[in-house]
Amino acid sequence: MISTFFKNYDYNAFYTTALSSGSIITTYPILRNYLSNNYINFRSLPLHKQNYSVKNLIKSSILCSILLISIPTIIIPVYFTGYWSNWWCHRLGVLYTVNDTMGLILVDKLPESTKIHHRITTTLCLLGLGIDFQTSTLGQMMYVYTLASSGAYLVNYYLGARLLFNKQDSLMRIKRKARDIYFISCLLNWGWHLQWTIRNYNLIGLEHILYFFFLNYIIKDDLILLNWLNQ
Repeated sequence: MISTFFKNYDYNAFYTTALSSGSIITTYPILRNYLSNNYINFRSLPLHKQNYSVKNLIKSSILCSILLISIPTIIIPVYFTGYWSNWWCHRLGVLYTVNDTMGLILVDKLPESTKIHHRITTTLCLLGLGIDFQTSTLGQMMYVYTLASSGAYLVNYYLGARLLFNKQDSLMRIKRKARDIYFISCLLNWGWHLQWTIRNYNLIGLEHILYFFFLNYIIKDDLILLNWLNQ
């Protein structure tokens, strides 16, 4: 099984990783400079908070892009023909994860729950590159979680944009929308996972148990963020 995993591993996806990482590293100072020139409040923030804002604004754009790209490349083919494109699943997985990984490197003083979240997504992405999404229920579960998270891109936009203004009144509507979308996204996501587990309990193996173990930490971070958005 292990030999098959490495034999089928999508090593070419690391080209996407390198290109995406380079693009994000390049974007940080460009976006930071733009925000400094156009938002007085941003200019007064310490560097780690500036980078935190930049990280979330970039992630919001990436998640929105993943959601749009997934429709013709994965969602429609799966719905109509049952075909899962490994090429697209692997590369969209990399695109989803690379900003989290770069955040661990480029942003200081991240909350500990966020660090754990990012480390887990990075680990799952690396493992996912060796998974055949057409035959692996684990891979399909990972994709569902990725898609649900991408649908909540407005949350990351709010996390970044809130640091640009002293008064938050103008962002309250966005915060409420982000909270509602995030809540629905989490309910659908967790509900789908729970339904799959109940219906397919006989298919659960060690890899699923490990996935649920890691997922526990991601869900904890989701709950922390939901609680914060609800304040």
